[in-house]
Amino acid sequence: MSKFPQINLAVSDTALMRPFLDKSHLERFDNLIAVKNGRDKIVRELAHKFMDKINKQYITLFEGNPEELLGILIEKGALDSCYVISERKSIDGKILPLKTVLHEIFSYDMGAFILCLPSKLAYFEGEAIGEHWILEI
Repeated sequence: MSKFPQINLAVSDTALMRPFLDKSHLERFDNLIAVKNGRDKIVRELAHKFMDKINKQYITLFEGNPEELLGILIEKGALDSCYVISERKSIDGKILPLKTVLHEIFSYDMGAFILCLPSKLAYFEGEAIGEHWILEI
């Protein structure tokens, strides 16, 4: 595995979510990215409404523990580190080791979007029990 690449955050890091979204939500999403407090609104939606915005053809429900999830993500090409967008401020907006992040967010009832491989592989955890989703393009 390798390290997460440098990313250009000139617009907004939430733009990294864009490839995984359903086309019907892209215009609103792009409008939010463009405004000053748009990122905050997107992060708040991670816990409540974000799953509705993901393209359903890219999602697979995950049932298991963080170690099993790590193994699956690695098999699918995940990097050693990942980019985190989360309601949890201590990890939000950071590139961190994937294993650490999965243990930090797994089943903590806070929304999180973990980019494992840019434009190809992510993990989404919603607020509700059992909201563990692998996103793969």
